[in-house]
Amino acid sequence: MSRLAMVLLCALLGALALTTTTASAGVSKQCKLLSPADVGRPVGMKHLSLRGVTTSNPSLTGVKGRLVLCDFRYPSTGTVASSSVATLPSAGAARKEFSAQVHREQRQPGLKTRKLSGPWDDAYWLGHDGILVLKGRYIFHLQYADGLAKFSAVTQGVLSGLGAKAARRL
Repeated sequence: MSRLAMVLLCALLGALALTTTTASAGVSKQCKLLSPADVGRPVGMKHLSLRGVTTSNPSLTGVKGRLVLCDFRYPSTGTVASSSVATLPSAGAARKEFSAQVHREQRQPGLKTRKLSGPWDDAYWLGHDGILVLKGRYIFHLQYADGLAKFSAVTQGVLSGLGAKAARRL
């Protein structure tokens, strides 16, 4: 697991331990960029629950911002996928933060990144670490849990489609 994924996962777990929102009406609109059905479809899981929490953004560049962490869960298996949306003060600050995150990921041994085109300003497929999307002053990240039975169905195309859907709603 990459450092970005580990930081986001730790922030998610810590924030969820402090406050958890289980009712769909109480979840941030940024957690609703993708529906639980959209996230569960590639791995054959229906009726996922959605939890979300907002915290300060753990920035690599020192810029202040807000991070919304979203957890898509299935009752018997736990976390199926996690997403996050970082909201930064400006598009320029978001571009610098995005660039720092991508460069850090590219330094990971054995991790292949691929630049993607779509309805966003910039995006990279990060292999098993998901997809990272920049749109305006927002950075969106989506990653599926490794231990899922149908994890092999989570391809670059699937992640690109889900990232495009989220980018259109940002």
